Amino acid sequence: ETIRPGTIAEVTLPTATDEPSIAYRVMLPPEYSPRRLYPLLVVLRPEHKTTDETIAFWAGTAESPGWAARRGYIVIAPEYLPAEVRE
Repeated sequence: ETIRPGTIAEVTLPTATDEPSIAYRVMLPPEYSPRRLYPLLVVLRPEHKTTDETIAFWAGTAESPGWAARRGYIVIAPEYLPAEVRE
């Protein structure tokens, strides 16, 4: 799966067991190059926010880049609670 720099993408990783797959959101900085090293933020959502809201706060949008995008960070926001617990 290709992730476009400067945009938020949803990635799902399959597991080797009967456990549910692992989902997370990721944003590569707009100037991303695979030939360079980047700092990484792993952001966990607070109880009152969704994973999408949390990564949007740090990553921002193409029109209005967030803190991490402006400073060249990779951002990952894992979906660490099963759907039945989130709702």
